[in-house]
Amino acid sequence: MRTDETSQSFGAAAIGIAATVQRTAPRREAMLGSGGGRQMWRSEATDQEAPGGNAMEFVWSVVTFVGQAVEAIFGYIEHHHWIFAFLAGGYVFYLHDRSVHARFDALDKRIDEIRRRLAIEY
Repeated sequence: MRTDETSQSFGAAAIGIAATVQRTAPRREAMLGSGGGRQMWRSEATDQEAPGGNAMEFVWSVVTFVGQAVEAIFGYIEHHHWIFAFLAGGYVFYLHDRSVHARFDALDKRIDEIRRRLAIEY
């Protein structure tokens, strides 16, 4: 048996099974409009409430809230980027100043050690 015959016979079986499966409810969807900038779709299958509520609606509301919060933060940074530039520059200056003082402290320790050795009489 050739490979193309196998795939054709499988395709015929799959089409035959798909033709015998009946849908439980027709999917008639109607666009209700936009709510908060997103398209809202409803169908008769989703009109029935689950015992615990519609969990996906809650998850989607959390995701959209987080997305809108991130968008608001980016908008603020876009308009006030100079504030963050001053903060970043100040932090770089702080790091540089700290490293310079650490080097001077190390030099002071070396000088003190040299003075102690010179003060000892052999």
